[in-house]
Amino acid sequence: MKSFIASVVKALQVRSIQFIITTSFTLVTVLVMLFVGVMLYSKFSETAEQNAYLNTQQILEQVKYNLDSYLNAMTQIFELVDDKIRNNQGGSDGKLNEQLEAIVETRKDIVSIAVFSRSGELLTATPARQMRNHTQITEQSWFRSAIEDPHNLSFSLPHVQNLFKGEYPWVVSMSREITVKGSHGDIPAVLLVDVNFKEIDELCQRVGLGKKGYVYIIDLVGNIVYHPQQQLIYVGLKNENRALALKHSYGSYVEEAEGDKRLITIKTIDPLGTGFQTDENFDKRSQDFRW
Repeated sequence: MKSFIASVVKALQVRSIQFIITTSFTLVTVLVMLFVGVMLYSKFSETAEQNAYLNTQQILEQVKYNLDSYLNAMTQIFELVDDKIRNNQGGSDGKLNEQLEAIVETRKDIVSIAVFSRSGELLTATPARQMRNHTQITEQSWFRSAIEDPHNLSFSLPHVQNLFKGEYPWVVSMSREITVKGSHGDIPAVLLVDVNFKEIDELCQRVGLGKKGYVYIIDLVGNIVYHPQQQLIYVGLKNENRALALKHSYGSYVEEAEGDKRLITIKTIDPLGTGFQTDENFDKRSQDFRW
């Protein structure tokens, strides 16, 4: 009987040791697998994030190039209009109007071209429109920018153009002081070219940044120049963390907004020799756009 009990105890001890060994081995195996899984997931997530950074950078680099080209084209259009006006030699206003109308017709993003005297009197406009009363031309930001900095082409922030009756388009205004031929010689004037957002909107809308990705543009003091949901921005139903964006010139960072993580990629458009002019003081990079 004693020998039987001893054999049973011995068998139980053997099984207990086997159980402990098996359990320990299983636990170690599970822990190793969990560790390897976490490491692989971390590495995969890091690689996916890096690929997202690189892909976004490459896409925005192409958009930056297209936007640079467009802004340069707009500058060239402005210079062409200026050249036509300067070379009019006080001749036929009809011929000048035909030339300006041809420019407007070939560029659907140009809303209007107008020339004002320094006192705010309308000298010519294409297309021909009747001025609204009490427009206070000399108080307009684009007019003041042209007078205060006569040698540089200024771009205004987006605004509703309210100069002409029956027309209230959303535009960016290009302006600069020029000289026009008068009966008593050259006189100073301000050339205004209003451009809509058609081309910029198409450039930005073509960007493939996933289902929720989009491009918006701000200047160097944080004013929104373009946003695909511009109206929501202006009525306060949508907001962008522009203060954080202003701290970056290039690169990417992750931002948490309303419980979601967003990858923000910044590109700064090179200076054109001109800038978005506002009533605020710009820093030394005020001629850049950031987006």
